[in-house]
Amino acid sequence: MSINGVQSVGQSQMQEMRKPPSPEELAERMSQSIEDGDIELDSLVENLTERFGEEASSIVADDGSLDMDALTNLLAENAPQGAGGHPQGGMGGMPPPPPPQGMASTEELETKLLEEYGEEATSAVFTEDGIDFEALKSLLTSGESQETGFLLDVEG
Repeated sequence: MSINGVQSVGQSQMQEMRKPPSPEELAERMSQSIEDGDIELDSLVENLTERFGEEASSIVADDGSLDMDALTNLLAENAPQGAGGHPQGGMGGMPPPPPPQGMASTEELETKLLEEYGEEATSAVFTEDGIDFEALKSLLTSGESQETGFLLDVEG
């Protein structure tokens, strides 16, 4: 297995771990905390009022119990928003991390391949449809470089 396969599995698992809980999940946790006696309903309302304003008082039903629908709606309406109006990824509504630095641009790759392998090899990798990754991998593992000093381990 290449290192890229390991990284992609790890990244998808990390994305899942960083995914913030949904408003429904948060409401359920808050309800469970009230049931377990970890927090009083009045304290929860006070905390939510400080954070979201007076509309938080709507989570108390007429009979004095927690109104789960109202709590879920309050949390959904006040969820952090990312690009496109969707909740942001990451823990606690934080944006996802930036892409790794130091990645070569397509132009830099093409220039380096041209220097190392020549025009014919470079044109096989860079097609009208974009980069042919199979041709790139084949080229890099072929050992047919015109120069030495450009080391790249694609097998990992």
